[in-house]
Amino acid sequence: MDPLVAAALVAAVVLGGLWVAHLRRDVARRAARGSEWTGQGEGGQNLWTSSVHCIECHASGAVISRERGQLWHTCMACGARHARDIQA
Repeated sequence: MDPLVAAALVAAVVLGGLWVAHLRRDVARRAARGSEWTGQGEGGQNLWTSSVHCIECHASGAVISRERGQLWHTCMACGARHARDIQA
């Protein structure tokens, strides 16, 4: 393999890892501050995250929404919807 291609591949993997880590921190920070979520129901804010796993199919990737003071996890793989603990 050409050294330039190998260096580009390593750089892409490192940048991808940094990007994913940033997204995970951002989602955790936003979820911890529930007071920022002012909407209710369909008009509320939704956050997508890959850091939670569905309790039914165990896939990662979900939409977290806040409705009537409760956090909800909607699985992107199977569509199951579960209430989440706010202190998580």
